[in-house]
Amino acid sequence: MSDSGNIPGGGQQADTIGDNITSETHLERVLNALHDDVEDIDLSSSRTQTQPAISDLPEGIGRFAKLRSLNLANNDLTSLPEAIGRLENLRILNLSHNRLSALPESIGNLAFLEVLDLRSNALTMWPDPISLLANLRALFLDHNRIQDIPKSIVRLSNLYSLLLWDNLLTELPECIGQLAELGALNLGNNQLRILPASIGQLANLESLDLINNRLTALPKSLGHLKALKLPELRGNPLNSALQSAYNNGLHALRTYLNDLK
Repeated sequence: MSDSGNIPGGGQQADTIGDNITSETHLERVLNALHDDVEDIDLSSSRTQTQPAISDLPEGIGRFAKLRSLNLANNDLTSLPEAIGRLENLRILNLSHNRLSALPESIGNLAFLEVLDLRSNALTMWPDPISLLANLRALFLDHNRIQDIPKSIVRLSNLYSLLLWDNLLTELPECIGQLAELGALNLGNNQLRILPASIGQLANLESLDLINNRLTALPKSLGHLKALKLPELRGNPLNSALQSAYNNGLHALRTYLNDLK
């Protein structure tokens, strides 16, 4: 599986919080003690006595209007307060390794958000508010149970990295070809049987991971992507001609695809 990368979120204020959380009430007191103009809060948990997991985020989180990075990774959150939508300057939001099954509608108010990490949660559907995040550059949804990608994904016109490793996708929407800025697409460990021809419109695509799906063929249009490196295709029941071309490298794969009728 491709490395999704680390989401920054530390800082002096974050270290202080991490060292002192012992209860939900104490969490509220610690947040109340912070200056309104703090830019970086790290509430990620190491699940130890001094850093227990958080199961409820106080509404008071919404008062940090200048916050740029919020790290809530590795907690027990099942929901988020609507107040999180008041963090109008937030650029990075790390919610990985929680138990979220949905997001509040107010997430769509985070107009400047660039990185959203939702890896390893309990999502079974694409959270609708995500599609309102027009400035999003990186979206990590690995290790969930998402079955469909909605047509509204086309609103993410600045998206560069889309990681959906280990979900339950069986198909991609034809409109995915409209994500003109997309450079990295990870769809490994899903249930894809076919790719839309529109994937050949992703002129900036460099990395495509399709490991462990159910693909037997690829669209001819994929051969038109000059920036694309050799896709990851292991673990698919590829037809024999395609498998042979893939085994012989990128040039052979492009030649095979371009020769398709």
